[in-house]
Amino acid sequence: MNNENNNFNQNNTNLNLNVAQQNTQIQVNNGQYQPMNNQYQYSNQYQPVTNQMPQYYYNNNQTSSNNKYIFIIIGIIVAAVAIILLMVSMNKKENGSGEEPIIDKGTRTIMIYMVGSNLESEAGAATLDIDEIKESGVNLEDNNVVLYVGGSKAWQNDFENNTFYELKNGEFQKVYQDPKRNMGSADTLTNFLTYVHSNYHTDLYDLILWDHGAGPIGGFGNDELYALDSLTLSELSEALNKSPFGKGNKLEFIGFDACLMATVEVASILDEYANYLVASQAPEPGFGWDYSFLGSVTKDTDTVTYAKTILDDYLRFYNNIYTMYGRDLGDITLALVDLSKIGKVEEKTDKLFEIVDSDIKSGGYSRITNEISKATPLGYNGIDNSFDLIDMTGMAKELSALYSTEANELLEALNEAVVYHVDDIQGTSGLSIYYPYYSKSLVEKWMKVYDKIDFSRSYHSFLKNYTKILNGSKRTDWDFSKAQPIMAEDGKKISVKLDKNVVDNYKSSSYTIFKKIDKDYYIPIIKSTDTKISSDGVITANFDGKQLFLIDSEGAYPIIGYEASRGKGYINYEVMGTLYNNNEKFGSENFSRYVIFTVRVDAQNPNGKFVGVVPDLSIENSSSNKSIIKTDGWTSAEFWNFSYKILDSNGNYNTDWEANSKITGWSTKFTKGGTPDIYKENFNLEFRELEPGEYYCVFNVVDTQGNVHHTNILKVE
Repeated sequence: MNNENNNFNQNNTNLNLNVAQQNTQIQVNNGQYQPMNNQYQYSNQYQPVTNQMPQYYYNNNQTSSNNKYIFIIIGIIVAAVAIILLMVSMNKKENGSGEEPIIDKGTRTIMIYMVGSNLESEAGAATLDIDEIKESGVNLEDNNVVLYVGGSKAWQNDFENNTFYELKNGEFQKVYQDPKRNMGSADTLTNFLTYVHSNYHTDLYDLILWDHGAGPIGGFGNDELYALDSLTLSELSEALNKSPFGKGNKLEFIGFDACLMATVEVASILDEYANYLVASQAPEPGFGWDYSFLGSVTKDTDTVTYAKTILDDYLRFYNNIYTMYGRDLGDITLALVDLSKIGKVEEKTDKLFEIVDSDIKSGGYSRITNEISKATPLGYNGIDNSFDLIDMTGMAKELSALYSTEANELLEALNEAVVYHVDDIQGTSGLSIYYPYYSKSLVEKWMKVYDKIDFSRSYHSFLKNYTKILNGSKRTDWDFSKAQPIMAEDGKKISVKLDKNVVDNYKSSSYTIFKKIDKDYYIPIIKSTDTKISSDGVITANFDGKQLFLIDSEGAYPIIGYEASRGKGYINYEVMGTLYNNNEKFGSENFSRYVIFTVRVDAQNPNGKFVGVVPDLSIENSSSNKSIIKTDGWTSAEFWNFSYKILDSNGNYNTDWEANSKITGWSTKFTKGGTPDIYKENFNLEFRELEPGEYYCVFNVVDTQGNVHHTNILKVE
């Protein structure tokens, strides 16, 4: 793959992967399979390569004097070896590690454990990466590339499940056909590692795990053939523990080409088995890593330089997509973590949260959670649909306002652990940690999973005490029915004053602008988190009186864009709708797909631009947002406007208005003929002044227990 353009075809065929490598249906101990016996049964074809030491022969008729000289020489050699070992030992003590010295250069075996899942069966994503590897120009004199594939209902190449492949002469050649195995079983991963270690002898070994990821709660991988079974963190630890890799023979790095695996919990279970971790805090876009980095690795390349290339190429790849094609495929984060430093991170986490836990139990809940909640959340998919991760450095920084010494010590440890980091998200630093908040209904279930993770006794205790209050009885009984927003004289500044008890338990706020369309129904045209709160409890909406319009050849139409995320210099909005295709190849009935269009606003596109299309999971009830939305071939699109009864029979604001809706909207046809592509259509977006009509504003305030409260409505003049 060419480093400059990442081998993108001009027909954009590969750009059908506008999806995140993230699993939204967590399968933990699903009971659909029986673990394999710990003993491995190797077939006759599965014999490890003989690893014999050279044999030396001498003449038995030599004199005893000669034998004496031989013994003296052997003694000198033994003494020399002992001195060398002593010096190495002393060097270890001086370094304070007690670990074996890291040998980070030499011949290398790159092991890829590829769980194809629906990424391959629905989109051919694994096939694309396999092609990238073949085209990377990897030096096969210094490197072995061994691939083990499985877990997909269908491969869009000639690969077969549970098969070993080796890269030779630019092509993957089948090495061994394994019996049918569950890729979500610890034994299967151990089996792969054992085979490769026995048959490929190099100085260094790397392991890349390819598929879905769901952090410390959901683990790694979804085997489509075994009820989407995944490898939990305990199973990952078990697999590595039974493998040939560990103390004295560590992997150089373990990399996750998967979502959400750059967490301190993941790092803590891997530090016994590898020197480094490469992983993402955020959901990875469907293309995953850019495997052109393999072309830069020789036996003279040290591991840190090699791993940094992975990160740099990853960021460059997605920046090029946006620069060249205007596609925003998702949030970008990737980190290189020194696993030898994770022990210190755990030690400092223990020290900090021993105090935090004590304060939680003695009444400091709101004060503490208010600080923590300022850190950047990761893996959020909507209320009660989140993986509940938070940037760990951000958490420590916010807690430093309350616990300066302990929090700063943790910050120092985290800074030492994260060797290198790339991102385009505000407030990420390389490592996340599980912090339940959004998925309140799942906390009890997920805490049972988290209890099995061996990381920081004090943090575990904190989570138990914190979640008891989070899901406990309401700490405040807020009644906002009479709280009235205020419109400034200029007609743009809208604010509301909160009571002191509300301020004390305040976490976040947003606002919604409604347009009245008839006697009973209102359309929420803007939802935004762009608010600020003053020290005296006044919340102000940053509303400029404008709305997003889509302009085509027939006119201008208002579209409803809800703020989805804010990054470094950009805002992404979600626009809900449907794609239609009534081409004959889809049969007599129209083929349709519920989708969310992503509109990006940045310095280059101040009026917004379509940059992505993803499935609407809430409508389709899909088990994964990795499903593929092809960007071409559609004949029309419909953009939805939902209208609601936001007032009850007495004219008071109805806080349950989202339960009663009807869909209105409008549609636009794409260019006829050819293979229309929504990104290539002659559409323009523009922020315009609100159309004539009645508009109303309401503030939504979230407390530290995740309860949502609403103000009364205010007519926007």
